[in-house]
Formats: sequence, structure tokens, C-alpha cells
Amino acid sequence: KFLIKKDDYWINKLKKKYQVIKCDEKNTILFNLIKIDHTTHFIYDTRNDLDVKDFVKIKKLNNQLKIIVNDSPEEIRKYCDIFLSPPIAQIKDWDWTGFNGKIYSDWEYVMLRKEFHETSTEKKSNKVLLSFGSTDPFCITEKVLDLLCKEDNKLKHYEFVLIVGPQFDRIKKIYSSISFKSLNIEIIKSPSNIEKLFNSVSFAIISFGVTAYELSLLKVPFMSISISNDHEESSNLFVKNNLSKSLGLIENFEYNFYNIAINFLNDLKTKKISFDNFKNKISDWNKIINVITN
Repeated sequence: KFLIKKDDYWINKLKKKYQVIKCDEKNTILFNLIKIDHTTHFIYDTRNDLDVKDFVKIKKLNNQLKIIVNDSPEEIRKYCDIFLSPPIAQIKDWDWTGFNGKIYSDWEYVMLRKEFHETSTEKKSNKVLLSFGSTDPFCITEKVLDLLCKEDNKLKHYEFVLIVGPQFDRIKKIYSSISFKSLNIEIIKSPSNIEKLFNSVSFAIISFGVTAYELSLLKVPFMSISISNDHEESSNLFVKNNLSKSLGLIENFEYNFYNIAINFLNDLKTKKISFDNFKNKISDWNKIINVITN
């Protein structure tokens, strides 16, 4: 069963194949399911929806329940049985006082949809992917488009594909902007075959998040903008493995954008940014299922 808050788009999409329940604000539905529905495993794959007292209550309702937390720095991670995470450096710096579960931190424990595993590696085009989150609340899209259309920008002459989510509400405004009209760019809203689209580009400019792992699985290099210090620290994992370059934090990424972009393009040409030496397996579902169920 999937429990989802607020997002009607994903509720409607998932319910075509799965049982989907819209959760209430007080989590009453969640607590009832755990108490009376013989739930054996609870996977928490979001942030800021449950707190410590909720996790304590869940354990009291069903002390046989196995709780899995996926990639969250929040205090609730100390109350889970299994913590899954990419091999990010900051895990060792977090306070784990009172934690009695197990930590699995590696590239293999990243949860990515099967579609990204099934997409074959193809010859990349001259297209560049732009992706800054479903709704892009920080308006990174507009800032990047402004930077791309500057006369001296060597990225200007690429063909761009901007991906936005179903609730993105600024498309008309972007269509009418000078930046949009100055670029060869297409906007695609909620593509059904996003993995194929990702695989069709030569590189990407993104806001850091799960997209970074999806692109890396498809061997697509990227530049990333971080919306928090935690994201910026996590993005270093990709930089160190020569998979990407960081454009920095959202507050100041514009200042170094051009120089970093030029270095990125030069490194692509000289293969300094390359997946040739990256041998780690990203998102191994056999391992993920094994640690969850055993």
C-alpha cells in the first residue's frame, strides 16, 4: 500500500497499478493501518511529515513492525530498524545516540524506479536537460535561463529541454520571457517516459536531489545547484567520482555559473568528467529487498 499526502497527481498515477491511500493531516489513517492491518514493514521515504513522537507511537501500536527510513537526516532516523542511504559523508557526523538499528549506506541502497534500470545506454544528442524540481519553488528555472541566454555563454547554442512537474504554474510566464525566446528550448510537463528523455541528452543542469542518482545510473554527467548545505555536501559525492560539477548553493550559484560551466564543458571534452572509472552499481533492488525483508 502507498500512503501519500496532498499530491493528487501521484495518487491518481499510482492507483492505476497499486492500492493508494490519501493520508490525513493527523496521520490517523496511518496509525489505524499499522494497528489493525497486520502491517509488517513501514518504509518512510519523505521528510517533515512525521516526527519522533509519531515514530514512538507507531512502535507502541505494533512492536513487531519493521521500520525502514530512506535517506533522511531528521531525528526520526534514530527510531528506525533499518536506515538506507547513499554513501554520503555526513552520516558519520550525525548524532546516532539511542539508535539500535542497522545502517546500510552505499550506492546500491538508493531507491530508483525500475524504468531507469531498464533504459539502454544510447548515443547522446546535443540536447541539454534542465530540471529544478516539480514546482521549482525557488525559481531556479528563470535564473538559469537568464544566465544561459547571455551573449558570451558557450552553452547558449545547445538545444535545451526543460522538465517541470504537474503543479508547475509558471509556464506561461516563462514562454513570454526574453530568455526563453533567446534560446532553443522545449518545455515538457510531466513526461510519461522521463527515463528515456534523461537518456537522450548529452548533459544536464539540475537542482540536486534524486535526479542526480537517476542521471548517474544512466551515465549522464551534470552540473547541480544545491538548495541546502546538506544537499551541497551530498553533491560532493558525485564531484569526487568525476560524475558532475557543483554550481554551489542557491544563494550564490549565479556568480560562478559561467566559469564552472566552461570548466565542465572542457572536462567533458577531455573526459575528466567520465563514467569510465565509475564501477559502483547504483540502486541494487535485490540488495535493498534482502536487507528490508531479512
